Amino acid sequence: MDEQPPHRKRVKHFHVPGHFHALTFSTYRRRPLLTNDRWRTILARSIDDACQLEACQWIAMVFMPEHVHLLVLPVSAEASISRLLQKIKQPTSRQIKTMLVEARSRLLDELTI
Repeated sequence: MDEQPPHRKRVKHFHVPGHFHALTFSTYRRRPLLTNDRWRTILARSIDDACQLEACQWIAMVFMPEHVHLLVLPVSAEASISRLLQKIKQPTSRQIKTMLVEARSRLLDELTI
């Protein structure tokens, strides 16, 4: 039996200045990767940095093993949720990839596209 690729959500993003945004995003293939304290720390710092760069306040964040819940409040009409997510995910994945390369981890092959 052929294995189907995981379902990808297609979510339309709305940005209304002054409104809270509840964001949820998953790890690659919903792998339980957020069980590592060091990786969660990297992610938390990326969230903090991205919120500062995109003029957002993070109100709450919850890390589950395979996904993240994030509540943010954009404080500027120019804030972009798409850019915010990019500025969270990109540095996080780059830092973790660097750690995996340095450790010569087998996990690197599984997570590299």
